[in-house]
Amino acid sequence: MIHRIYVSSKVPDTRSAVKLIHFRNIGFSSISKLEIVDVFTIDKNFTRPKIQLIAKSLANPVSQKTNIDSVTVNSRFSWLIETGFLPGVTDNIATTSKEIIEDLLKVKFSQKEGVYTSQILLLGGKCSSKEISRLAVFFINPLIGHADVKTRIQFLKGKNTDWYVPKVSLEKLLPVSEVNMQISDEELIRLGKAGIPNVDGSRRGPLALGLDYLKAIK
Repeated sequence: MIHRIYVSSKVPDTRSAVKLIHFRNIGFSSISKLEIVDVFTIDKNFTRPKIQLIAKSLANPVSQKTNIDSVTVNSRFSWLIETGFLPGVTDNIATTSKEIIEDLLKVKFSQKEGVYTSQILLLGGKCSSKEISRLAVFFINPLIGHADVKTRIQFLKGKNTDWYVPKVSLEKLLPVSEVNMQISDEELIRLGKAGIPNVDGSRRGPLALGLDYLKAIK
């Protein structure tokens, strides 16, 4: 069973204030309010008391509050952007959190279980959907991250259970391409810059590898 722990600030949050100033400085002046909520998605079957214990271990009780499996979004906020890593991307905070949970409860996560982190931005103001979509694209690196945009109403109608879990799935085997490395240095340089040749003569890549690296592979 999947659980989500939402960690938000009980006191004025410097991160939120700095990010709001940054967004307004780069042209998103319609954003009047911003709040950051850190999210821990736990893909392992725990009882409610154990999840509550985990939530306490992942937050500072003096300055932070936690919600489990649902988070209240008040009327000051009209949009939500949740950002997180794509499957397979290293998530250092999640790795540390998993170690904390294993040490706390004396358990081990199996290969199919895991902890994943993400971040929700609660945005207030007279923002258009076009502005929010543009902000979401600006906010992430699409090579390693994803962004999910919802209105406050969409989020509440979804009952907070429309969760994205970036789990790696290897059930579908992809075809393997064989690349001829017995080529001249000039062709190796082209391979590194332009990428692997396709049947139709086009290239996919680039590999961004220099000649020394390609010779080592060869």
